[in-house]
Amino acid sequence: MTVKERHREVLIKKRARALATMLLTRREDLAIEEVQGDIGLDYLVRFHTKGKEGLREFGVELQAVWAAATKDHADKVLRPALRQVQRHGPFPRPVCLFFYTMENDGAWYTWVAEPVRSEDGKPLLRSCVVPDCR
Repeated sequence: MTVKERHREVLIKKRARALATMLLTRREDLAIEEVQGDIGLDYLVRFHTKGKEGLREFGVELQAVWAAATKDHADKVLRPALRQVQRHGPFPRPVCLFFYTMENDGAWYTWVAEPVRSEDGKPLLRSCVVPDCR
């Protein structure tokens, strides 16, 4: 990798962090914490809503590339990243993988650990093995 390519990679990562921070700080009831250490997440996001006590949070991992991507391409690109994040699981909270494309300011997300309800209505976390970008 050339110096120019490394520089571009650093800028892409910084921009992805800035975009995620902008998105997550739009809501006043969210507190964003940058994760230190390698636990498979870049951010922990906590909900702070009056009248709803208790720990409510989700994790976010970031991925970014220069080129624009369709849904199918984003799903394909994120397969290895999804597997990499899952190596840190199972997770005790929902985890989302954010994917940014710089060329067209695109943004996608897919669940790593998706919150779902069981047939009897109990909350569960479903581990996702295939990206389904939205």
